[in-house]
Amino acid sequence: MRGWFAACLLALCLCWGGALAAEVGVEGVKYFSHHNSALGESLHTLSYTFNITNGVWNRLNGGTARDFYFSRADCWEVDLRDSAQGGVDSSFADNVDLFFLCTHGNNTGDSIYLAYDAQQTEWHSNSTRWKLGDGDLEWLALYACRTLPVSSVDRTCNHFFYGLHMVLGSHDSLWDSWTTEECGRDFAQNLKDGDRVADAWLDGLSDWWCDQNALVASAERADTWGGDLTRTTMARDHWHGRGEVCSDIPHSQVYWYRVALID
Repeated sequence: MRGWFAACLLALCLCWGGALAAEVGVEGVKYFSHHNSALGESLHTLSYTFNITNGVWNRLNGGTARDFYFSRADCWEVDLRDSAQGGVDSSFADNVDLFFLCTHGNNTGDSIYLAYDAQQTEWHSNSTRWKLGDGDLEWLALYACRTLPVSSVDRTCNHFFYGLHMVLGSHDSLWDSWTTEECGRDFAQNLKDGDRVADAWLDGLSDWWCDQNALVASAERADTWGGDLTRTTMARDHWHGRGEVCSDIPHSQVYWYRVALID
């Protein structure tokens, strides 16, 4: 199934000639029956997963050969795992500009855990096995609960920021609700409208009914610590073609992580 879809994307790219478009990868896990059966867990169905992921895909995919959209059991943890650790991130998550994933999440204090409904090769993704940004990825967007509690940002991000600009996540709950089903669409539209990436996430996930605990953490250089925040990655990054995009910061030069959130 995944091979068929990739071939269709290549055909679309050849027809549309979208080589200059930003690349986007989207994955959404709605059901967790196989996961629960194998591990004895009770993760509930995320009823609005595809409303959220379709909203991102329909507005941002440009028909490039790198674009991909996988769902259900076609979402695999190896897509995020570093190639040196047996993953395939160089072909998927780290081969696009934005990778957006909707699933169940948690944080153990120094690592993000994400749930999948297919064991390829693990049932969970563990961020200590990621190394993102040494390929192409600039923005990692995780519509999942409690991926980055404020007290865990530094310890968690230090494992996987290797040129990655930002992780767009949550410090507590993100809701699966009929009032939040437009969050993916709103986030994507904000990007296209020229909002800064951080603002696009925080505004796009805000909701009139549910308390959405969205958080953004960006990699920053030493010369912005205690200085002019207008020069930070968070203040300058926009969607490609909609404004400035900062250069990658090598892992060894990441001095601090700037955090913004809604509570």
